[in-house]
Amino acid sequence: MSGWRAALCVLVVPVCAAAVPLGGKQAVALLDRVAAAAYRQSYSGIYQHQYARSLMTYRLAHASGLGNPLEKRESLDDPPWEVVRDNQSLTVYAPDRQALKAARTGAFQTFPSLFGDNRAEIARHYAVERIGKDRAAGRDCVWWQLTPRDAQRYPRRFCADIRTSLILKSAILTADRQIIDRLSFSELKLGKLGDLGQLQPQYRDGAVWRMPVAAGDRGDGGRGIQIPGLPEGFSLQRDVSRRLLSGQQAVRHLVYSDGVASLSVFIERVPDAVQPTAMQNGAITLRSRKMGDILVTVVGDLPDNAVQSVSHSIILLRP
Repeated sequence: MSGWRAALCVLVVPVCAAAVPLGGKQAVALLDRVAAAAYRQSYSGIYQHQYARSLMTYRLAHASGLGNPLEKRESLDDPPWEVVRDNQSLTVYAPDRQALKAARTGAFQTFPSLFGDNRAEIARHYAVERIGKDRAAGRDCVWWQLTPRDAQRYPRRFCADIRTSLILKSAILTADRQIIDRLSFSELKLGKLGDLGQLQPQYRDGAVWRMPVAAGDRGDGGRGIQIPGLPEGFSLQRDVSRRLLSGQQAVRHLVYSDGVASLSVFIERVPDAVQPTAMQNGAITLRSRKMGDILVTVVGDLPDNAVQSVSHSIILLRP
């Protein structure tokens, strides 16, 4: 076993064994099972999200069997905020505007639901293999690795519950196998929620922000923009005009995904004083560039080379 693999076994996968690759149909079947487990089951628990130098803790309650799955995710750190989400919308509640802005770090999380609907596409762009066993929240799970077939995506790992296929842990790694993002349940209860009050927001009378999340909301359908540098396998998931958590002005927001990674493109008019920026925070990369009085910002859980390629290749067509 190579040095990096042995070290990673200690850090992430306590029980390592020879990797077992899956064929395309097997990989899709696995991804279908874990996706269904996160959507169709009811569960509640506490999980941690570690990235860069940050460690955040969240409480999650997810209820199925109500016609439309409903979940509430709340920050257990300061400042407090909470998100209630169903198939149609995502609503952030906080005691005040400052706390509402702080929700940007976790409001869009979907753990333990990590995969989109285009799971056959995932198997075309990632090799899937079983790499070991582990435990989380008192439950046994199996680690699976998604290794990208190009340099424009991160390797990823997830540990799925042996009995239910629900993802209990996940990790995003760099090409040299450094962990830059990890999520893990520390407490988990499976089965029907005993108290549906867990799904009700506490800060209904505070600051509120809502965003539609219905699948297939493609608005302008990507018209007026070309992205030759978009990695293969990424397709448009959403094209909407919306107000960001951080401000009042509506911006155009396009979302692209390969079923695992997501890439957002924001297009907005800005004053001359606004300058483009670049940053890296864990697995998230952000790059922006100005095109006249238009600021185009690209952000996603992709390596810097991929985000930079997308940013530099964007062409805005005149109406």
